[in-house]
Amino acid sequence: MAKTSKSAGSTARLISPYLNSTDKCLELYFWIRAAAAGGDDADGARRNVTRLSVVAVSEESEERTLLSHRGPTADFMRLFTHLPPGAHRLVIEGRRDSTPIDCAISIDDIAVTDCSRFGMSMALVCTRFCLFD
Repeated sequence: MAKTSKSAGSTARLISPYLNSTDKCLELYFWIRAAAAGGDDADGARRNVTRLSVVAVSEESEERTLLSHRGPTADFMRLFTHLPPGAHRLVIEGRRDSTPIDCAISIDDIAVTDCSRFGMSMALVCTRFCLFD
């Protein structure tokens, strides 16, 4: 999502084809450049802060958010999650802040592979940086 666009609340989705996600994990690196998380609009309404989410879509079109991160990061961060068993499409979704501010989301090095190849658990990676929905 380019920083030059100020389209408040817009969403960008990168969607994979269906894949067998049993015993698989997803890893990617991301960077969110945006206003700080939290805060209220001038009218006191809670802001919908810039967010990056990973969603699994089943063959029955049921969407399940696996994890998400909201607010700015200082640099590229690692995002890692176990995928649900079965056949799923994976969605990497970026959503802009609900106010027209400068914000951008960059993603890089997306990998889906057997969890055993990563050699670490999700809890070690996401404890500080991820919100579980």
